[in-house]
Amino acid sequence: MQLDSVFTAAIETLGKLPRASVDCAIAEPDLEQLQTEAVVTGISAVWRALHGVLRPAGTAWLIASDRCDSGSLTGLPWRVAFAVQREGWLLRNAVVAERRSVGLVFLCVRQPRYFFELEPLRESGVRPGDVVLPGSRGLVERCVLAGCPAGGDVLNLFGAHDIDGAVRRLGRRVVSRPSSSEVAA
Repeated sequence: MQLDSVFTAAIETLGKLPRASVDCAIAEPDLEQLQTEAVVTGISAVWRALHGVLRPAGTAWLIASDRCDSGSLTGLPWRVAFAVQREGWLLRNAVVAERRSVGLVFLCVRQPRYFFELEPLRESGVRPGDVVLPGSRGLVERCVLAGCPAGGDVLNLFGAHDIDGAVRRLGRRVVSRPSSSEVAA
């Protein structure tokens, strides 16, 4: 199966980066126009390439929403998560994010010991240990604060427009790639 340009562009960017040069990667690809199996294959290939670029204690966050096909959810986020596991990644957490549609945020790491701060993910007033990510506001910020040390490097894997500004506001460095619209042009 030939990979869609959104995935090949991400893989090309990863191929240009030095090994172990990124503390945190955030992936929020625009997948609405792609077939489910193409998404699973594409994300799996991107995560394979990401493995060498992420520092050993680094974190990779995948933000994905499900979709319906013939009246049934496709299970896309979980299919992708399991494909990433088959690439050797550890799936550390899956958190429901209430956005325009319900999505999942997956925390993936290369090894059992990794950088992680729980406090930015907590909501005040809920039980200790609960992690809820209501709405899209602050979602990227929470991923960065929880998964990237101060002054660290954050890779915006698919050029999502809202990630770069959030990363800079939090005092981290942006490693970016062209947005999906720039790739299509």
